[in-house]
Amino acid sequence: MIHKPFWLGPLVVGLFLTLAGCASLDQSVVHSINDILSKDGNNTVFTGDNDPKLVGDALPFTIKMYESLAASDPTHPGMARTVGMLEIMYANAYVAGPADYLGVEHFAEKQAAQKRALNLYLRGRDFVLKSIDLRYPGFLSAWRSPDGALESYLVKFQKSDVSSLYWVVAGQLSAFSLNPMDLELSFPVPKVLKLLTRAYALDPDYQKAALEELLVTVYASLPPTMGGDPELARVHFALAQQKTGGKSTSAFLAYATGIDLPQQNKAHFVELLNKVLAVPAESDPDTTLSTLLNQERARWYLSQVDDLFID
Repeated sequence: MIHKPFWLGPLVVGLFLTLAGCASLDQSVVHSINDILSKDGNNTVFTGDNDPKLVGDALPFTIKMYESLAASDPTHPGMARTVGMLEIMYANAYVAGPADYLGVEHFAEKQAAQKRALNLYLRGRDFVLKSIDLRYPGFLSAWRSPDGALESYLVKFQKSDVSSLYWVVAGQLSAFSLNPMDLELSFPVPKVLKLLTRAYALDPDYQKAALEELLVTVYASLPPTMGGDPELARVHFALAQQKTGGKSTSAFLAYATGIDLPQQNKAHFVELLNKVLAVPAESDPDTTLSTLLNQERARWYLSQVDDLFID
């Protein structure tokens, strides 16, 4: 994505607040800074970068800086959501993702990385859940309730809540994917599917095709007993490509690994991964980073084809 010059001012101010100690500053100033930093679209300084390593090196400090700002303004829903989003992004791109590439000779290292990713996913999810609860008091209690208490909140959500709903779903399902046999991780899956359905009803074009891509992943990877549906995965795959002009690397990758790999459709698997590699990284300035990371993953899968498929 394109670096937006207006980001530099807020970033410098945020850094100053962290170093100087947010608690010593006027609360209204901290609140105003949090308003600016948590505004939708500001994260493009990361997601639009064409240097994944630079982003990976910068994110841990940025996350801690934002956590400090959130702690200084604990009733600010936007900052709570932003902290959660950054933690989930970092866990996916720089902890869980690289761990997948580790072979059996690095088993202990892989387990440690996955444990760390799980912690970050759940931390991020909890920050976003808090942000929703700040907007809709009582939501957290409904989320934790085993009954249908969540239903009464679904109708309250507005289009402005879609970002929060998206990141709760992404965080919970990413955590679940690391250990599908863990009942504590599987129990909330039906709830997040309801949040995802509501988000899609409110804004199906959120960030162009972000929800379509997430739905491809969900329907392709979950077992039918938990809501998985290959046919719906195909529907949302087509919509994702339609909305992005055939450049949704996330949808290509999700379909290849969620549908083609389990069905041992080697030819189509390879075809889709090559399509991932064919997308110019900066063709969409809003998804440069994810395109580059998806291309790295596609290259890895292609290098493992002989082990993944039985000829």
